[in-house]
Amino acid sequence: MGAVASYEKKLLIGVTIATLVGYLMQIIAIGTNYWLIVVFPDVAFTNSTVVVRTHSGIWVTCVVEWSRATEEEEESCESLSMFPTEEQLKNRPDVDSRFLDFRRTEAAFSIIAMVIMFLGHFFALYTFKRPRYIHKRLTGLLHVMAAACVLVINEVFSNSVAYAKQSLPLRHPLGSNQSYGFSIVLSWLVFVIYLIAFVCYLVCSHKRKHEMADSIDVLADEDEPVQLGRV
Repeated sequence: MGAVASYEKKLLIGVTIATLVGYLMQIIAIGTNYWLIVVFPDVAFTNSTVVVRTHSGIWVTCVVEWSRATEEEEESCESLSMFPTEEQLKNRPDVDSRFLDFRRTEAAFSIIAMVIMFLGHFFALYTFKRPRYIHKRLTGLLHVMAAACVLVINEVFSNSVAYAKQSLPLRHPLGSNQSYGFSIVLSWLVFVIYLIAFVCYLVCSHKRKHEMADSIDVLADEDEPVQLGRV
């Protein structure tokens, strides 16, 4: 039993390191603008510039244009206002209220995911100090909640791409080619990491019986009920 406890501790340490890496990966994912890349057809032009491609994320959309004057590519990025006025919305033909609903959902769940991931690591570190089964289950629950939030972000973003392709031709002109960038790939990897972490914590959260454990199985002592008050 002591060898099993040692193995489980090493496993959970490895899993926690993986989730910390995943946490950093998700920060990079939601902070970068390479969730979607749209390559425009040659006919897409505005005045003296030709729109070559766009790459966008949850918060910002960047437009790469070919300047006929300088014969160089120029990039400009603009953050999307999550709560524009009606007048501002009328001046943005590439955005409508439903598209904003997608973006607001992605932004909200991004923040929620970050908070849950932080709490998950707090309880994971506390689990190493007090390895009670209930702490492991709580950590596992937080990890699966974080995975669920990331899943929502990725699926909502994919749905927003499909909607924009059908209803917002300025974002997806006829003949344009779209592809997903490294940002959403990182986010999907984070989903897998946290789902695996949930399974590992769930497997390691079984309650040990003190009378069936050997003398060096400290986890069995931790899983014993705590007596409150006088005995």
